[in-house]
Amino acid sequence: GIGRGHFTYEEYAALMAHVRRDYRRITNGLRFPHVVVCCHNPRLRCSCRKPKTGMWHAEIVPAFHHHIDMEHSWFLDDKLENLEFGRQVGLRLGYVVSESFTAVSPCDFTVFTSLHQFAEFLLKKKIPCNV
Repeated sequence: GIGRGHFTYEEYAALMAHVRRDYRRITNGLRFPHVVVCCHNPRLRCSCRKPKTGMWHAEIVPAFHHHIDMEHSWFLDDKLENLEFGRQVGLRLGYVVSESFTAVSPCDFTVFTSLHQFAEFLLKKKIPCNV
C-alpha cells in the first residue's frame, strides 16, 4: 500500500505501533516478531517486493538465520502469485482466501479461510513459537 500511495510510511508505522502495543498486552509482554516491509511501487520491480526474495536474503537471513526453524516456518499470503516467494526460500505455504477457492490437485500449499483459522491450525499441530 505504501508504494501504491494508499497510505504513507508514517501511517504504516503508527498502525504497527498500535499492533505491537496490542500484541504485548494480549501476550503478556511477549516480544513482537520482526516485520519487514517493501515501500516501493510495484512498477520499480525492486528485488525486495514479493514474490522476489531480496528482502529475505538482505534482512531476514542475516538477522535471524540461527533462529529460523525451516521445518516449522510458514509463509502465508492472500495472493497465489506471492506464494512463489515461500517456495523459493523453502517455507511451508499457506494461502488465505477471502472468497471461494477450488484448489487444483496436487497443490503445494494449505488453504485457510482466515488468519484465525491458521492460528488454530498451528495450535492443534502444537507448532512451537520461538519469538
